[in-house]
Amino acid sequence: MNPFPPVAALFQHKRGSSFVANCQYKVSGVAAPMPVGMTVASQVRNLAGKLVASLTYTPGSAGAFTLHDNTTADWPLGYLFWDIKYTLGAVVTHSETIAFELVRGETA
Repeated sequence: MNPFPPVAALFQHKRGSSFVANCQYKVSGVAAPMPVGMTVASQVRNLAGKLVASLTYTPGSAGAFTLHDNTTADWPLGYLFWDIKYTLGAVVTHSETIAFELVRGETA
């Protein structure tokens, strides 16, 4: 794990807000239905690699799916890292790692 924060996070997310990612499975950059038997897992980790959250996977149609955690109130502020793991039989593939910054919400 890189001990230095990224130059810029891809996005900011407010602590306490639900984390919801609407995703689309793609093959060679083109939307595709999920292969039968494929499993999806996704986790968020901090800069030290400590697990912050395992996201809940909800399948949709035609390869669309949602990853979410209803509460981020106990997530640590700062840079966090997130990816998606696809498993089909013995083949495991990971998405790119996405860096984002969890910031304090201003409205109670």
